[in-house]
Amino acid sequence: MALAYRRQGRFEAVRKIQEMIVETLPGDLPARDDLADTLLTLGDFARGWEAYRYRYHLPHTTALARHIQVAPCWDGRPIPGQTLLIHDEQGYGDTFQFIRLLRAAQKHSEAKILVKVNHESLSLVRRAYPEFPACRKKRRN
Repeated sequence: MALAYRRQGRFEAVRKIQEMIVETLPGDLPARDDLADTLLTLGDFARGWEAYRYRYHLPHTTALARHIQVAPCWDGRPIPGQTLLIHDEQGYGDTFQFIRLLRAAQKHSEAKILVKVNHESLSLVRRAYPEFPACRKKRRN
């Protein structure tokens, strides 16, 4: 039902169904991920980003979860003198969508910015943002 409503653009109806599923089956991680996506689509960013953290418990993100849990996530406040790791996570689209925010993140965080992207995007990020050191991931197999 939620999928049918989603295709119709009825996101409030989708949200209600997904919230019911998550409440009934709190361990259903894909359902939590779907709810996060819907909340973000609706502009409920506080709840959406909080729910989106469940993605680190999904099988395809377990390697990411190890990196994320090493240090706290940045909450948007200034952290002068510290290092802020900004890394790609899901694919090229997300990398290109959010990499444009590097300078804003540096300005607001007052931190040293370290960028970690996939091998294929590295030269583009280095050319666009030479002021930020970039480390790279292993090449995808």
